Amino acid sequence: MPIIECENLYKSYGKKDAPFILKGVSLSVGEGEFLVVTGESGAGKTTLLHCLSGAEMPTVGRVLFFGRELSALKRAEADEFCRQKSAFVYQSDRLSENLTIAENILMPRAFRGEPTQKADALFLLESLGMERFADRFPNELSGGERRRIALLRALSVSPKVIFADEPTGNLDRTNSMRVMESLKEYNQKQKSAVVLVTHSEECAAFASRRVMIKDGMIF
Repeated sequence: MPIIECENLYKSYGKKDAPFILKGVSLSVGEGEFLVVTGESGAGKTTLLHCLSGAEMPTVGRVLFFGRELSALKRAEADEFCRQKSAFVYQSDRLSENLTIAENILMPRAFRGEPTQKADALFLLESLGMERFADRFPNELSGGERRRIALLRALSVSPKVIFADEPTGNLDRTNSMRVMESLKEYNQKQKSAVVLVTHSEECAAFASRRVMIKDGMIF
């Protein structure tokens, strides 16, 4: 059963006559699916991800997110609804430099008003063998380590769907595979959906289903 459905999406930015980046995209995401969207730079991958996640609203068309049409909700209501169901992993780690690693991981929980126990951060860190980093600060970690912490931060809220925008960008192969393996493990154990955009063929190989976007259209 689909947890996300988009129908005939068109998306443009700026002026009324601005060209469309997405052009009639229809797509669904099933529960527990690992969907990878590939395509060249500028094809519309990130724009599609933002529309599916509720971060942006389409210019034309609609997105059903766990059965609710996002454009029918007020902006704040849509943001809160999507936040309760999903998490986003960005290409940059976006860690807060003045917080410890454990505090960074628990930040989404604090933002939701949920309990933030250090033991919960340690449990997640142990899953990647990184518990020794709990009391360190981001500037003490390598790029690959920071990216894995950003992933754990997303997983801390037990999302039903994870949106990932080039999560292995600028990482070497070893660290890229660690990030992808962690995503795949969470996907399989928790039956949570993953929607990931990438230009990497190695990352795309982790998909249970793969689609390509070209010139704003799905193939």
